[in-house]
Amino acid sequence: MLDVRYFSNLLSYVEGGGAIFVANGPEYAEPLSIFRTPLEQVLPASPTGTISSTGFVPALTELGRRHPVTQGLEQPGAAPWGRWFRMVDNRVVDGQVLLSGPGEQPLLVLKRAGEGRIAELMSDHVWLWARGVEGGGPYQELLRRSVHWLMKEPDLEEKALSARSDGEDIIVERRSLSGEQATVTVTGPDGSERTLMLNPRANGIAEGRLLATEAGLYRISDGEDETVAGIGPVGGHELSRIMPTDQIVRDVAQKTGGGTFWLEDGLPDIRHPSKQATAAGNGWMGLPQRRASRIEDIAQTALLPAWAWAALLAGLLALTWRKESR
Repeated sequence: MLDVRYFSNLLSYVEGGGAIFVANGPEYAEPLSIFRTPLEQVLPASPTGTISSTGFVPALTELGRRHPVTQGLEQPGAAPWGRWFRMVDNRVVDGQVLLSGPGEQPLLVLKRAGEGRIAELMSDHVWLWARGVEGGGPYQELLRRSVHWLMKEPDLEEKALSARSDGEDIIVERRSLSGEQATVTVTGPDGSERTLMLNPRANGIAEGRLLATEAGLYRISDGEDETVAGIGPVGGHELSRIMPTDQIVRDVAQKTGGGTFWLEDGLPDIRHPSKQATAAGNGWMGLPQRRASRIEDIAQTALLPAWAWAALLAGLLALTWRKESR
């Protein structure tokens, strides 16, 4: 038994930006379930008190086929998933159901709670996939994505906007759970704006293609998210010659009394020659003492006001007279 304060701390942890992954066994349906603790406020699934013990194959829901956590887990032509044999019957209080069990009961539910997140798996039989029972299933990818979603990995967010260049075209993709048609604003390198319509594709992706009118950086926004795409040569002028050389600056350095040095030869000694002297030699480099300065402002402030000086002087005279009188 854990103290109720422990669960209160977990509740504060989640609402403050933390995350919890819960894999439920039969104890979740019992009277002392963690659903009967302060965590009830953030747990997405409420137990009904019964357990299903018939074999079933976890299935993607319609939402699960579009959600990045479970999207693509079912590969065309791949072997069918193995069965699980136990699940806590439940009903969803608030959350996104990505996997379902027997009778379309929620199996994997995700939920945002405050600043944090919760993932709840209503079965403790995922280990059957790990052992390869009846062929197993994609347990590693399922758990990895679930945990990374809890950690707010950008690639697993339900809504995302991306763009890439394809020759002289810009391809814009917008991922959402609805996958509906959307409009984005494309700002060109010269600041001009154009509107691009994104048409629905499979699995919640809407896509559009735009012909770039000039080379440069294009900024794409849907009003909430923003991304960029570049058109033009991959390597600019600064990447045309990437081999290390001192030929480009050597002549300029020598004409101004300086020199060039290779770090592989060791760091040169630092000297301080006069302004007219040569600033480089064999194994040394100079930082000329120019003694340059500029006065920006002059301010004068009296140490003490006049009356204070008068009082101080009078006090010194009185002290001197007293000592002399003795």
